[in-house]
Amino acid sequence: MSVNRGLIQNDKYFTQFGQLRKMSRTNMGDLIQTSVVTAPCLVYLEDQGETQTAPAVGTKTQHRATISNTFAVAEGDHLSAVTDKFGRVVIADSRIVKITDYNSWRHGSRFLKLDLDLDLT
Repeated sequence: MSVNRGLIQNDKYFTQFGQLRKMSRTNMGDLIQTSVVTAPCLVYLEDQGETQTAPAVGTKTQHRATISNTFAVAEGDHLSAVTDKFGRVVIADSRIVKITDYNSWRHGSRFLKLDLDLDLT
């Protein structure tokens, strides 16, 4: 019996590919990379609101990514070398700072929204 798993699960909207890098810490507290997986994703900018700086009003934007929930993702992991379907680099390197699990009453959990931090200094 075949089941329609929805558009997100079938990767019809995931038009970009990135390297999902699992990170952990050594006994001394240093970050090390433990594994790398190529993952289909969709990276986009989302407005968070407005900031008031006299006399101008600016908007704050947040880089976000959508990824299938079949990947084991944790806060502190990195999403790097994200390219679009033409091979252009969208994001060189970013750290995942927040994970939001989206659920649907009909299909259940299908994808994750990742908040990305591009300032890795």
